[in-house]
Amino acid sequence: MYKRICFIMVLFLILNCFVFSQNGSSSEIAAEPAQKQGSLKALIGITLQPYAFWRSGQWVRHYPDNSYNYFSDKDGLVFDLDSNRFTTYEGELWHKKGFNVGISLDLDNNFVGKLYNFLGRVGYKNAAIRVSGGKLAGDAWWDGGYVSGQPDSTNVDTKYLSVDLLIPMWWIKDNEQEGIYNFGRYFGLSYTRYEMPLEFQALTDDKWAYPVYEDTISFNTYGLIIGFETMNWQIITRREGFFLWLYTQDTLFGGPIEISDEGARRLSEANPGKTITAKKFFLVGVQYDLTVGLGWSKQIGKSMLGVGLGYNISGRGMVTFGGGQPSDSEITPQSFPYLFRHGVVLKAAFSR
Repeated sequence: MYKRICFIMVLFLILNCFVFSQNGSSSEIAAEPAQKQGSLKALIGITLQPYAFWRSGQWVRHYPDNSYNYFSDKDGLVFDLDSNRFTTYEGELWHKKGFNVGISLDLDNNFVGKLYNFLGRVGYKNAAIRVSGGKLAGDAWWDGGYVSGQPDSTNVDTKYLSVDLLIPMWWIKDNEQEGIYNFGRYFGLSYTRYEMPLEFQALTDDKWAYPVYEDTISFNTYGLIIGFETMNWQIITRREGFFLWLYTQDTLFGGPIEISDEGARRLSEANPGKTITAKKFFLVGVQYDLTVGLGWSKQIGKSMLGVGLGYNISGRGMVTFGGGQPSDSEITPQSFPYLFRHGVVLKAAFSR
């Protein structure tokens, strides 16, 4: 599977070098104004992050003396995650042709994918699909206090999958004379799923108690997204030459999570005499994605090709809500997880 991705990337690069050698002009616009604007839906792209470096934990950890620490790698569940490839597919072609390189491209198992298919059936042509994912694996061990029946360590082995429905901000127009550019702005919906061990901290009426961890929690979240990407803008507006490749996306998301009976038992074991106020919670979070690099685009016949090399960072910060205010004899489980990924990225995109 990995060889298939490399072959696609190499093929794009070979075509790129060939066309570049045939024509040294790298700054002119590739089409007349009348045929300048393309379609985001017609764009086909693949982005490869050969080594995605992952980090996870609690972005804030509270202690029984009411002190706290940010992004601490001690006194709780500590992760050591492997670096694995992470791939992003843009365009309906990948779904129609059944390509599957380490992640599922099935769009029918979530609302975002179903909505995209519905828009296609009713003839709405101003939406695009993007599917991202990769393996999330490694080890986690408990660096907190002893809890009867709670293992000292556990493993992480899951697939991270994200499906984005993108709708261009058509009301924002280019105005080159005034120096205003669209830059491929869009908004839309996002769905993300993965599974990981999760630490639960314990809140009492006036202080924090002793935490435990849950072996596996399923994260299934939906969100609203807004972002832009200069490479897609460069291609659909049919511009040639080198450009600053910028991609950024903000996501506000949420979804339900539930602590198991075993997780509840561990909390009671770590905090004798306390009862748990709730086992079902709502997770709310924000995600920020940023890629900065150098891109190059070229017209090939009636089509446009773009390639880019850059560095990507992506971070999700979350917090749980629910359970109410605990009394002296109660504890409310709370969690503040984060998931961070970074690494070099390569992208190739094509549009007719």
